[in-house]
Amino acid sequence: METAVKYFLAAVLSSLTLIAADTCPSGESFQVMYQKKGTRAVLVVAGKPKLTLAQSGAQYSDGFTVLTVQGAEATLASGVVNFKSCTDATVKSTPPSGSLTGKWTIATLAGQAVALPRAPFIEFQADGSAAGLAGCNRFNSGFVSSGTSLSFKAAAVTRMACIGDAMNIENRFLQAMEQTTAYSISAKTLTLRNAAGQSLATLTKD
Repeated sequence: METAVKYFLAAVLSSLTLIAADTCPSGESFQVMYQKKGTRAVLVVAGKPKLTLAQSGAQYSDGFTVLTVQGAEATLASGVVNFKSCTDATVKSTPPSGSLTGKWTIATLAGQAVALPRAPFIEFQADGSAAGLAGCNRFNSGFVSSGTSLSFKAAAVTRMACIGDAMNIENRFLQAMEQTTAYSISAKTLTLRNAAGQSLATLTKD
């Protein structure tokens, strides 16, 4: 059995985020503390042992309990805890350490510095669309972000051919976008991460 609950989301120092759930009719509630830049969630329920859940896309699981985060809604599927008929609440949502909206220029790919005459970039819009330069060609895409999770929709890319490193970097950049499941922001640096928490690319805000 699973039930959806609304929660408050607040950024709490460095990479730690606390989610405070609604109180259910039975008086129960739960908290989630995100650790390791959002790649691990610790589920805390009064009177129950803490559960550590690993991230896989928008879900966190230990193989039995599954927490799914989608926007302002969290779904907790059975495990050692079960919630029934929990009511909605007014939601205040804050990104992990800042806002994705705006233009971000590539700095590194897989830890290696990127140097091109025209630097690749992504521009995130508040309506969920994303566009930019992949290295040689321009692209249009969309994105879905929730808490520390981030995924890109399939990109539409122009078909111009370029010489030198531009095409190689473009292919690697587009692959990094496809593999992205999470992100973190520190100061003006955006890090795109895969399901294992590894850094795929870093970008700096213009």
